[in-house]
Amino acid sequence: DKGLFRNQIVDFTLSRAISPSLKNLFEACQSMLAWLLLSRTNVIVVQCKNGLSRSGLVTACLLRYCELFDSTYEGFN
Repeated sequence: DKGLFRNQIVDFTLSRAISPSLKNLFEACQSMLAWLLLSRTNVIVVQCKNGLSRSGLVTACLLRYCELFDSTYEGFN
């Protein structure tokens, strides 16, 4: 229910058949970081139907984009 989040939701629908493009990953990371920087109380929820590869990839890329790790690979650990 998007109303629970005051309709402040961005949907980056990723295909189940193929991996996301670098452009899509970059745009998602840009959007998520911008949201986090707007307020210290803002949070991000990454949701996936099977909870495996695509959500993990997006999360690891975000952690690298925010410079919390030296490589995206480290974000997976």
